[in-house]
Amino acid sequence: MSNFTSPNLINDRHTSENTEETDTLLLNRIDNQNNVKNSNQETNSKTKKNSKMSHDHPDDEVSRSNKIGSAVFYGASSFLIMNVNKAVLTTHHFPSANVLALSQISSTVIILFVLKLFRVISYPDAKIDVLKKIFPLPMFYSAFWTIK
Repeated sequence: MSNFTSPNLINDRHTSENTEETDTLLLNRIDNQNNVKNSNQETNSKTKKNSKMSHDHPDDEVSRSNKIGSAVFYGASSFLIMNVNKAVLTTHHFPSANVLALSQISSTVIILFVLKLFRVISYPDAKIDVLKKIFPLPMFYSAFWTIK
């Protein structure tokens, strides 16, 4: 019925006395192999669907114009914040650069939190293990300013 050259199938054919029984065994093996392939394909397609669903946005690809717009906005923001800092510290004689930096950092965190709350932007939540990994950075910063 079928022409297979697999050693297991040939051995089954030689050891079996009834060819109909052998053909039935072969067909059952083929069906089992097809079922395994189909279940693997279903599992792969479910995994792909789940991985797509795990993201907040359905389109993972960001357009080129969005990337360029983000870079331009970042550059403009950096330039403006530098000019504002210079104006506040020199022209208006603000007494503490640290207070200015702290107020800018806290307002940035609040703005990002509100934007995430309204689903305008998305970013991963803060986790303790990430904080533990980056915690040495403030220590290096403090040590640098202490030694200097």
